[in-house]
Amino acid sequence: MSTDTSTRAPDQVDVRGPRFAAWVTTVVIVATLVVSAASYVGAAVILGLQAVVFAVGAWRGPRQHPYGLIFQRVVAPRLGPVTEKEPVPPLKFAQLVGLVFAVVGVVGFAAGVSLLGLVATGFALVAAFLNAAFGICLGCQIYPLIARFGRVPFPA
Repeated sequence: MSTDTSTRAPDQVDVRGPRFAAWVTTVVIVATLVVSAASYVGAAVILGLQAVVFAVGAWRGPRQHPYGLIFQRVVAPRLGPVTEKEPVPPLKFAQLVGLVFAVVGVVGFAAGVSLLGLVATGFALVAAFLNAAFGICLGCQIYPLIARFGRVPFPA
């Protein structure tokens, strides 16, 4: 028996999880910028680790995202019931966008092109902070525009 997945509602998660992840990401990116004042290699290492986290989030989604797992196991049990959810595909796309900025930043720092590293890291910081503080996910806002041009990169 075949099932039609086109009418299935997209997978959804508690909005507080991605916002928690955005706060942790904001702290990591600020640490990257602080360390960059003393060592571009150190900044590349920290941002490289964050790039791995972004890659996991883009590939596996918010439930398998390292910061998402911390939220699920440590933070969520202490909170009230879920009152608002958001779809997973735009969140995965947002992680992909973060991954691109992080990789460009790592390349900039590692290659000694500090301005490139700082600018890419700054863009990642703005995006993470907007999501953390105000619930504005820039990647999620861009996702529907990208999805219009063809196959959606992250099916539900």
